[in-house]
Amino acid sequence: MKRFLALKASAGSGKTFALTVRYITLLLLGARPKEILTLTFTNKAANEMSERIYNTLLNLGEDEAYLNEIAKQSNLTKEKILEKKKFLLICIQMQLYQYLPLINL
Repeated sequence: MKRFLALKASAGSGKTFALTVRYITLLLLGARPKEILTLTFTNKAANEMSERIYNTLLNLGEDEAYLNEIAKQSNLTKEKILEKKKFLLICIQMQLYQYLPLINL
């Protein structure tokens, strides 16, 4: 996985899908949210992206497109992704980001 990623494309081209997959993949691989820099042009877009990431993680497993792409990018099995998803959701919901590196255990 590339260390840095910049996406520039027209509306409806899949940028949000790609960025959501990338962000969740980084979390699954042990990155802390405060270590991931995401930039948008408006606060509204930032809030929408945050909601999309959380909702995608919450429903991960129901949408095969997201699960397949995350598995491809992370080299994790779908089963491992879904197992780690539970821990990520607990950490996010409780805002205990300092524990995210433990998902590699």
